[in-house]
Amino acid sequence: MVYNRRRRSKQLNFSDGPSRFDTKRDRPRKDDQPLSPSFSRKVMRCRRCGVRIVSNVDHCPYCGENLRPVFMRLWFWLIIVVLLAASVTYIIVRGIPDPEPIQPVLSSKPVVVGAKAGSSYKDLAIGTTIDIDSLLVTVTGVENGSTAKDGSVVKIVTVLFSNNRADSTTLFSTQWRIERTDGTRDDTYIGTTVDDENINSNFEAYQLKAGDQFTGRLYFSGDDLAKIVFSPNALDYNEDNLATWSVPQSPSTQDE
Repeated sequence: MVYNRRRRSKQLNFSDGPSRFDTKRDRPRKDDQPLSPSFSRKVMRCRRCGVRIVSNVDHCPYCGENLRPVFMRLWFWLIIVVLLAASVTYIIVRGIPDPEPIQPVLSSKPVVVGAKAGSSYKDLAIGTTIDIDSLLVTVTGVENGSTAKDGSVVKIVTVLFSNNRADSTTLFSTQWRIERTDGTRDDTYIGTTVDDENINSNFEAYQLKAGDQFTGRLYFSGDDLAKIVFSPNALDYNEDNLATWSVPQSPSTQDE
């Protein structure tokens, strides 16, 4: 009996005193301390509701607040892409040289080949050659062509070009017009004859190389052609610089 009483007196009552588990349990938990060793991410507080949640979630499970960092959001990268695109565009545009200002194109006055200096280049005879900065232009002939749909005879005007320039030059049919007996002017004829033949000039934008020659054909409608009108420069229409060739009139036209 005595032995048993001594053994019972040595037993400890754990509920009566503190233990090492109680000591750790009473310590305050920090916000950045994981709730459990199983979590590899820290805990955080929601910016909106203040509830402590695990930091590996994208939205607060209580209030739905977006917890992702700014650099992980779509609108952030859209802004970055737009800014980069604007920067690249600006750099490219700034790298393009400014175009040179367009200078006014001045027409050179024609010079009649074989005539005295200062001779008039108006009402020239068919076959007369003019010189425009080493480009020789000669109206070699005017003849009747096909009959147009309106019953008029299409006139064919042949022009010889000789390029004595150092570089090639471009010939435009739009530099040519005809002047009728009543003083009105028309462009070249583009249409269909009674034989369904399409008529168009053979040099809309012809590149004449240096040292070469070219025979152009122009078509005009009507029987009352009085003059062939040529503008030396396609970009600068100047009435004073226009060269003209007189078209011989048939006896029937002169009688009228």
